[in-house]
Amino acid sequence: MYPGNGNLTRRSHAFGHDETNLDKPLLLSNDGSLYDSINTSKSVSEYNSSTRMKSTRNVRLLRHSKINQKNVTSPVLSKGNPIQDLSGFFSHGCCCVQCVRTKEVGVMITFGEFQKLLKPGFICMMWPCTRIAGRLSLRIQQLDVVCETKTKDNVFLNISLSIQFQVIIERAFDAFFKLTNVEKQIQAYVFDVVRSTIPKLDLDDVFTSKSDIALDVLRALQGVLAGYGYAILETLVTDISPDAVVKESMNEIEASKRFKYAMRERGEAVKITKIKEAEAASEALHLQGVGISRKQQMIALGMKESMADFKGNMASVNPKDIMDILLLTQYMDMMNSLESSHSVVLRSNPGEALRLRQQVSSLFASSENSPKINPDEHVAPDLLW
Repeated sequence: MYPGNGNLTRRSHAFGHDETNLDKPLLLSNDGSLYDSINTSKSVSEYNSSTRMKSTRNVRLLRHSKINQKNVTSPVLSKGNPIQDLSGFFSHGCCCVQCVRTKEVGVMITFGEFQKLLKPGFICMMWPCTRIAGRLSLRIQQLDVVCETKTKDNVFLNISLSIQFQVIIERAFDAFFKLTNVEKQIQAYVFDVVRSTIPKLDLDDVFTSKSDIALDVLRALQGVLAGYGYAILETLVTDISPDAVVKESMNEIEASKRFKYAMRERGEAVKITKIKEAEAASEALHLQGVGISRKQQMIALGMKESMADFKGNMASVNPKDIMDILLLTQYMDMMNSLESSHSVVLRSNPGEALRLRQQVSSLFASSENSPKINPDEHVAPDLLW
């Protein structure tokens, strides 16, 4: 072996060279292959450069082939009906041996001509002259459609509908051969019905007429798709979604209505409270007046009885004197009641009693018998009651 540069010394005839060239070196290239420096005029650097170019080209071709493999799809699957199961080459059998699964119906053709409908089970056919063109599912299927439309009061909204449909087994031929894409057909009819119905309604009426909208769509689809072998079982309006700004405005309107109702009810409550308070005060005053009236009656009755007692015991006593005594007694009772009050100040002395008696007597005595009252002196009859 030659040191440096990775050179190898010839030791045998394994490489097909003459023994005269045994001492000539074999060069080791970058890709690990042996390079004969005798039989080629290229240098090691030129050989390595050409090798790198070939490797790069091979990598590019490999990547391109992988991309093409990803983009290649089966022409049958790419052009097939979405509701048809065309995977017969994989899970349903192979070539002349095929199977139709439960709740499916197969369509057999011979040289492109329809032969018959196949029931679920094992089928043996003369492939490739006769084959299964496709399979239709008899299960109930659902298609979700979202339609944007405008209401009568110029509000845009998105309405979501769910259409449940099923293949009519007696008309499976029409469902397979007459209709290419049933989902697109259903979506087109839904758009037509919704966009001709919603513009006649206000936004509030749209929310209250969900069942009517669903019924209109159901009738329109049943009348059309029945001729193509599909039965429309149910149509549901699952969501009505106006713009976010419209939703916020509707919430504010409803909140204002409820606040107005709450304030009205609160006012009615305050009104009822005030009325009841006034009625209670009126009733209290009435009862208080009744009590005062009865009190005065009882006082008068008591005075009458007292005067009668005085007359019975002392026949020589004048009724005027009896009245003066009773009034003086009431005055003293009034003074006792004022004693418990902290907001009234009344000046009095023992000499005022005679003067008060004279003032009281002057009110009830006749003008002939009453003493002369000094005009400078003030009479306060309100102190008697």
